[in-house]
Amino acid sequence: MDYLKEVKEAAGEVLRELGKGYEEKVYEEALAHELRIRKIPYERQRNFEIIYKGYKVGEGRTDLILNPLWYKKGGEEIVLELKKGGKISDAHRRQAQVYMISLNIKRGAVLSFGDEIILEEVKRPKTTMNLYVAKGKKSNKPIFTLLRKSAEELFKYFGVEFFTEIKAA
Repeated sequence: MDYLKEVKEAAGEVLRELGKGYEEKVYEEALAHELRIRKIPYERQRNFEIIYKGYKVGEGRTDLILNPLWYKKGGEEIVLELKKGGKISDAHRRQAQVYMISLNIKRGAVLSFGDEIILEEVKRPKTTMNLYVAKGKKSNKPIFTLLRKSAEELFKYFGVEFFTEIKAA
């Protein structure tokens, strides 16, 4: 089954019924109901931990996972990030990629409810999560320098879009 094609059709039905202008959570609820009607397997709001060198530094939550592993129908899981509005931006793509990396899911897409339904598959970056626990190192550098370096590494890995999402939550 081509889950993304099925989801795009389901989202089109939601947009036809509701029209444009609602908040993202309204479209998410309606889409979830439409997926149930069509018997398309999904999971909503999967939580995950953000790990940095073996240390939990935050949490995240996806909008939808299509074909979740617990459904046991084979195939792969797909991260589906929902957005309200028109075009799909780099920030939207990056958010889906962060979720894909954090959940170790190979496929992902962004679905936008606007004047029309836009569905764009997102490629998973080559980046992998380092889950090892780093041993402490003694350093003569001031703590500010060490903290700044750590913050720069996190920013480089997750990007500004992810930190904006955390702040807004």
